[in-house]
Amino acid sequence: MNNLTPLISIIIPIYNAEKHLKKCISSVLNQTYDNFELILVNDGSTDNSSLICNNFEKLDKRIKITSQKNKGVSSARNIGINEAKGEYICFVDADDWVTKNYLSHFNLKIDIDLQIQSVRIWHEIDNRIKDVKFSKQKLYKNSQIIEVIEIAERNELIRSPWIKLFKTSIIKDNNIKFNSNISYGEDYIFVLNYLMFISSIYIIDKVNYIYAQRKNNSLSKKYISYEERFNFFKELNLLRKKPINSFYFPSNSYLHFINQKNTHYLTNLIIGIYDKRSNFNRHDRLIKLRELKPKLITYYYSKELNILQKLSWFFLKLFPVIIADLIINTSRVFYLILLRFLRLFKTSL
Repeated sequence: MNNLTPLISIIIPIYNAEKHLKKCISSVLNQTYDNFELILVNDGSTDNSSLICNNFEKLDKRIKITSQKNKGVSSARNIGINEAKGEYICFVDADDWVTKNYLSHFNLKIDIDLQIQSVRIWHEIDNRIKDVKFSKQKLYKNSQIIEVIEIAERNELIRSPWIKLFKTSIIKDNNIKFNSNISYGEDYIFVLNYLMFISSIYIIDKVNYIYAQRKNNSLSKKYISYEERFNFFKELNLLRKKPINSFYFPSNSYLHFINQKNTHYLTNLIIGIYDKRSNFNRHDRLIKLRELKPKLITYYYSKELNILQKLSWFFLKLFPVIIADLIINTSRVFYLILLRFLRLFKTSL
């Protein structure tokens, strides 16, 4: 890359975001780095989002608007990728915002396949703020990459497309797209797909992206069907089996972490089977459990699980309907009580 001021394509998928859209777009247009195009993808909004986009387009020639019937955020992002003319692509969600230095804090002086910034999480419900930060700025290449992937995954900095600067050529040359058939975990799948084709990552300790945890967008309260969770888990496992870039040599700690995450996903799947909202009868539940059986044997009977996890699984096996119902309806409170009980139980052993 010879150009020190490459064009960056910023993609914002929009669906009924009138409450927060002005703040989001204004924050992008206020960047100190100004060589960017802003692609606004209106995903069939029925509120004033389209009007807001049109008003901004009149004020700034860097804005491009494209619209479609409502097909979901993955489809909207894919349209943005197709429209992108920049050397790099980054994503911003319509209810989030960025500081004026968001783009300028990416390192554009050298050729890097993926860059990841730190993030600030703002909780709308109580105005609480939490910064999730890398401890330093550092470039990782080839065999070092797996180290930073592990760090980023453990800190939940891999899962989403925002806070990242992607190379457009890697996305388009390898036909990497958001899977429109998955409505849960599709961001995570996209990023993991991209990681298969890179040989350098630059991490940044600066916090310039503010992720808004809105009152109405908590996944802990939103019903996610068993099918949605299962499709994500299946896609994730297929992706894990792909021959990752030959530079990657996962450490034992990272493999252990992956097993822990898979165990967590499996637990959610089992809870989904016994969730009353799924409307599965006994026959349906048995079919679903048979689908999961090979994975259950792999993870739940693994020597890597600690005693708390094994006890949790033990109670879930004995009282699946009761435990699933308690977790779904009392969520955090029940989880804390159960965790305390299991720790006391462990102490008495």
